[in-house]
Amino acid sequence: MKKKYFWANDELDIIINNYSNSSPAELLLLLPNKNVNSLRDMAKKLRLKKTHKYLTNNAIQRMKEGKLKTFGKEIS
Repeated sequence: MKKKYFWANDELDIIINNYSNSSPAELLLLLPNKNVNSLRDMAKKLRLKKTHKYLTNNAIQRMKEGKLKTFGKEIS
């Protein structure tokens, strides 16, 4: 049986207020007793989404690091 981990109200406030513009690593610093899967699962349960600005900046950074295909386009 899967073990249930409960979220305190202050932890819920942190994920609600920070999820849309924060990376998983940043969220883990704010919520050290959680893991990436629990963050993702709770965000999904709360219907939280990343902002367009966060997703765009993250994609550009990953392209610069060579972690995302750029389809032959140069990224500066």
